[in-house]
Formats: sequence, structure tokens, C-alpha cells
Amino acid sequence: MIQSDWPDERLKAYISEFAPWRGQVTIEPLVGGLCNKSFTVTDENNKKYVERIGTDILVRGIVQTAVQGAMKAASKIGVTPKPHYSESSMANVDFLDGGCLTPNDITEPETITKITACLKQLHGGSESIQALFTYFWPFQVACNNADVGIESQSRLKKALPELKRIAGLLDAAVRSYTPVFTHNYGHHIT
Repeated sequence: MIQSDWPDERLKAYISEFAPWRGQVTIEPLVGGLCNKSFTVTDENNKKYVERIGTDILVRGIVQTAVQGAMKAASKIGVTPKPHYSESSMANVDFLDGGCLTPNDITEPETITKITACLKQLHGGSESIQALFTYFWPFQVACNNADVGIESQSRLKKALPELKRIAGLLDAAVRSYTPVFTHNYGHHIT
């Protein structure tokens, strides 16, 4: 089982021993992911995959079973590639060649239309969820982060109770909402 402290070389060795591969593979780090590591894997037939490595980070509400369930649900509604394989800390999907949007890209009407359509498709896909999901609530996240800062003697420790108070006020002010499937693998307000 993968451990959160494994260096890249050990992760690459683990990935290279992954049963579905046939022959030699090339493994390269893939930049991105705030709470996980990803690698591109190219097999001897030049087929490219992404291996996403992540561990539970309970203080942040990140549970890999929920992440992988979200990956499966998002692929069912057509907004992500289908996962081929997953285990507790690793998921394998097809690599999609593309790029990152720039601030200028998202000012283009055509790009805005595509992004909006994709988000609507994702938000409307709650019926595709079949796994246990964690619930994302921004005010809870803010309070949890403040508690971590207080407990760890953050240099901002004195300001964190006020952050918690404001998060509580905002939480109380939110009117009724509709839970939807979102990019952060849970439900959020619309």
C-alpha cells in the first residue's frame, strides 16, 4: 500500500510494477494537484495514462474512496476519462492531451460557453454518484483550517477565532440551496 511520505522514485517503482502494464513503461511527473501526485505513464504501444496517487487527508476532508467514486461518476456523465483501475491510494485513467487555460482564454466567449456547458453537465450529474461521498461545505473547511492553525500555534493564531466567527455568520446567512456534484468531488451550494 502506498504511503504519503514515499518519494517520487519509490512511487515510480510501484507504478512500474502495476499489473496491467505490458512491457517497459516510461513514467514522468505530471504537474498539478494540490493534494496528490500524478504521473504520466506511456506503455510500449505509446498508449498514455495518468496515475493519480493520493492518500486520505482527513483534516481537509479528503478521502480517497470518495475521490475515486467521483472520478467514476464524472466519467459516467462524460466530463472526465473513465478510470481503468483504482486501489486505496492510486487511480489509473487515460491521458487526455490538452493544456491549461490562461486568464485570457477564459475571456473568450467560445471558451466561456464550453466551460459553462461542462459545469452544467457536472452539476446535473448527481444521479451518477454511486459511492459514499464526503460533503464539501466551505464554512466547515474554514473552521477546520482555523482549528488546525490554533492547535499548531500558527503565527496567525490570534486572528483565527475571528475567522471562525465570520464563517459561522456566513454559514447562518446562507439560504436554502441545492446540493450538486462539483469538481471537489462532493456537493456544494449553487
